[in-house]
Amino acid sequence: MLTTYLISLGIDDMVAFTAPELHAVLTAHFFVDYTMRVVIEGFTLQQSFKSLLTSSAQSNFTRHTNIVSIYHDQSSSTLVADSYIFTHPKLRPWGQRLPISCPSCSSLHSWSDPTRNKSTIIFACTKTGCRGLCSFPKPEDIESFGKEMINGGRWMVRSRQV
Repeated sequence: MLTTYLISLGIDDMVAFTAPELHAVLTAHFFVDYTMRVVIEGFTLQQSFKSLLTSSAQSNFTRHTNIVSIYHDQSSSTLVADSYIFTHPKLRPWGQRLPISCPSCSSLHSWSDPTRNKSTIIFACTKTGCRGLCSFPKPEDIESFGKEMINGGRWMVRSRQV
């Protein structure tokens, strides 16, 4: 139904942010860059997405939301949804939020620096006597979106046909 609705409206591209209470001011840099590249310079959104994400990764924007781009693929006549997830081993392990408190002892902000076991990122509670752990396995369906690290993190993408 979504496919028919968007195509009948003539919508080729749509961008959504996944944070439930996203502050609009955090998106300002993204939309200024979007306006320059897509509206003024005439590039397509898909051609510009890597640059848009790279430039927005310098701000706090990346710690608060993932970005979903839905576009009409002209070659296959389908809608494609790309989810862009910013990952950082300390701030957003595999794009997930680190809990504020330890689930075992409820101690606030008591996480150690992360360690790795293969592709799983693990945090241990540092409160004396607590053995609480928080682990984040790498999702199987996400891939790196670009090779460069940005402030210690990187964008990942999950692509699906709608």
